[in-house]
Amino acid sequence: LDELEPELGAQVFLMNVDCSRYVSRLDKMRAAGDMKWDLIAVDNNMLGVLAAKDLVEELPEGEEYVELVPDSLIYSLRPLLRFEGTFYFAPFRPNVKIAYYNEHKFVQYGLEPPRNWDQLLEVAKVFKEREGVGRVAIQGEPGAAAAVTFFEFVRAAGGDPLTLDDDGSTEAVTFLKELEPYLAPEYKETTFNTANEFLIDEQVYLVSNWTFGIGVVVEDAGKKEIKAYSGWSGPEGEVHVLGGDVLAVPKGAAHADTA
Repeated sequence: LDELEPELGAQVFLMNVDCSRYVSRLDKMRAAGDMKWDLIAVDNNMLGVLAAKDLVEELPEGEEYVELVPDSLIYSLRPLLRFEGTFYFAPFRPNVKIAYYNEHKFVQYGLEPPRNWDQLLEVAKVFKEREGVGRVAIQGEPGAAAAVTFFEFVRAAGGDPLTLDDDGSTEAVTFLKELEPYLAPEYKETTFNTANEFLIDEQVYLVSNWTFGIGVVVEDAGKKEIKAYSGWSGPEGEVHVLGGDVLAVPKGAAHADTA
């Protein structure tokens, strides 16, 4: 902010807002004609709602679009910055699910990080047999966490998670049923937050999570033995859900041009 504020000629105040209240607060401020926010960073799963409710401003095209959307952005993601063809969102912080593992525990049992489903199952079995409890987790808490996990497994088998009426979907479900007895009991409570906690407390030795976990587990908690890699592939390849935050200007923002 020390460099940004002089460049903008304005003071910048940061707020941490509960994502579950984002839409309702924007709705109320806009209805009252009293928009207090000039720029928002939101998870990409909220884009459709914000645009459909007309809560964000249309962003400029042309040369300004080129400045807002870097060449490095994956081409297939660019349409996601639009709603019904109109440009509303600028990329901010990308995120992707990767795998984290406890290197000390893997070395102790002579294991390598799994690169495919067969290896994943074997690693889960070894930990369960050697420690009497599962130490591999998937994000299985009912809701968004389990949905993303299931999506990745189905896609990795070549299935369609929107229909689940194909051989790939059947193969993914069959594998998950085979894997489940060897998973850590905590998998049913595992989300992006608890995955970090389970790694730090050494309740889990292998779990997939978003890239922000590196800062929480390794840097903040000092767990240098926790390493990361891309993860495991299914019969049809390696699949990862992309996520992250985007920037938008709320409708009626007092300093929209500065934002």
